[in-house]
Amino acid sequence: MLTKRKKEKKMITDNTKAYVYKITVNSTNKKYIGFHKLKEGEVVSNYIHSSEDAIFQEDFAKGDNTYEIIAEGNATDMATLERDMLLEVDAKNNEEYYNKSNGGGMYVKSVGKKLEIMEVYQLIKNKELKIDLIKKAVIIALARYQTRVENTDMKHVQTLADTMIDLHGNINDFDPIIVLRGYGKNGKDIILDGNHTTLAAKQVSYVVNVPTMYIEKEIWSQFDEVQLVILANLLNPQQEKAAKSGSIDDQVSWIVKSFKKNGVLADSQENIDILKSMNFKTRSINSIIKKAKTKITLNDKLPDGWIWKVWKLYQTELDTIIENASDRDSVAYATSSGKFNFEVALDKLEALMTMKSKKRYMTIFVTHPTWAHMQEFQTKWLPIYKKKIETWIAPKGFNVEIKELDYKIKSSLEDM
Repeated sequence: MLTKRKKEKKMITDNTKAYVYKITVNSTNKKYIGFHKLKEGEVVSNYIHSSEDAIFQEDFAKGDNTYEIIAEGNATDMATLERDMLLEVDAKNNEEYYNKSNGGGMYVKSVGKKLEIMEVYQLIKNKELKIDLIKKAVIIALARYQTRVENTDMKHVQTLADTMIDLHGNINDFDPIIVLRGYGKNGKDIILDGNHTTLAAKQVSYVVNVPTMYIEKEIWSQFDEVQLVILANLLNPQQEKAAKSGSIDDQVSWIVKSFKKNGVLADSQENIDILKSMNFKTRSINSIIKKAKTKITLNDKLPDGWIWKVWKLYQTELDTIIENASDRDSVAYATSSGKFNFEVALDKLEALMTMKSKKRYMTIFVTHPTWAHMQEFQTKWLPIYKKKIETWIAPKGFNVEIKELDYKIKSSLEDM
């Protein structure tokens, strides 16, 4: 047999668990792409191919073939790579390939539709879909899907608003708001990307029209929620333009979701490739993967479809809560569990006594900046504070209550 092997020295290493190969039958110039998982303890494989196609077997038997090792690694990454390569050329329907399927099987763990996601991303990025100028009132009334874990960045909103003012409200050249037409409940439109631009436009009274790109149902219906989240994050890469970039925590969120839904390992090559396409550098990618692994391993994560509520971004709501809890008999204030200082409460109560105030009720609202802060507060500090209230404060005629505010808000496309 005259089969030629390329990359012979790199073909199989001691750490290889699987590999992807490509066979080219030189006489026909047709190809076969395959994946092979080594047996336990097997280092050098005598495996050639697994095709049962009679035509390929006959052509291959002539011996004029080129055998290439495309990549080597763990079984999941290699099976996924094989499938991606086959899908990219639609091998099963491609006369230049012998493959009768486009891959798959038990070892494939994938977010799915990666090529389709990238195709839609390129359509949006290159502005190949129609862009309409839509009245601002219509856009600001739409529900906005929030992809970012840290919610809205008001400093970035203000920067955009200042730019809009300098442009006298003409934002026709801004990147368009991306809207999923009919995605929401009762067929309502949902903003997938452009939340900050929308909020900025709302602030500037002489912005009249907003450039908007509608993604029709025939496009978005092929994706599940995780895939749409990936698309939304692709639209917010680490980039040069003055657009708000996707944060590390945003990427951790979809990687954890993908693991739970599809079994895709945090450090899968597919995840790494997606992060690279978002312009994340190696150090950031390593940080994202490390954080995702921690969340997956420790189960230190929010339920699907929720994001952490950063209360400093909801100051108006917080002020209203405090105001509603304050009256002639009561005083209220808010603090973070990470900065909770019981002495503050004592000082406020002492001030009430000094002023001979009739207020005898105090409510301390507690917000949680992170999961770790919440866990420490609830398990370590809250019991101590309650004991102090019972022992030292209640006997003086004060009623002090500590109330924890919601730490998460809904952020699921499926619930919009």
